[in-house]
Amino acid sequence: MSLNNASPFQNSFIDSLVQIIHQMEPRSHEWKGASGRSYWHTVYPIHAVPAWIKPCNYIFARPSFYGTPEPLYIGESGNFQERLAHHKQLGQKLDQAIRLGATEIHIYQQAQSPQERLDIETDLRHQHRTLLNAQSTPAPVFGDEVLTAIQYLFSNPASSSPFSRARISPTVWNDFLHVLGTPRP
Repeated sequence: MSLNNASPFQNSFIDSLVQIIHQMEPRSHEWKGASGRSYWHTVYPIHAVPAWIKPCNYIFARPSFYGTPEPLYIGESGNFQERLAHHKQLGQKLDQAIRLGATEIHIYQQAQSPQERLDIETDLRHQHRTLLNAQSTPAPVFGDEVLTAIQYLFSNPASSSPFSRARISPTVWNDFLHVLGTPRP
């Protein structure tokens, strides 16, 4: 049967199938490292990663306010399915990423060796601020002067200040500094 002789219902069905197949095709996203190198990652829904992916670099990402992906965790693994199983355990990185709004996993499989995967992970981490990586991230968004002023406001509020009743615990302050990308004391 040719499409020219198809009924409107059949054409509609075929159009729907084409749209579904198009939506199933993975899209890609370019992540740039601190070195300036580009790494094109294939993007998968966070709960639909193909089982055949083994060694790779990966990023748990959420949509940002501007519509571009925001990295929450950048990693690498020689056996991604095994690593992903560990990340899926309650309280681990994937669980944390989902709680922070992650909807995608970005996969890069072009690294030729474990050392190259590690170099790519490091390059990407040095360029992008992440909330879940324990390793260092780029320079803080704010300069030391701003952080000092914020700390001063919370530790020495004026009696008429909206901060007069606010006290910030050292743990909360250290977490705040970590999110901004500064080393923890």
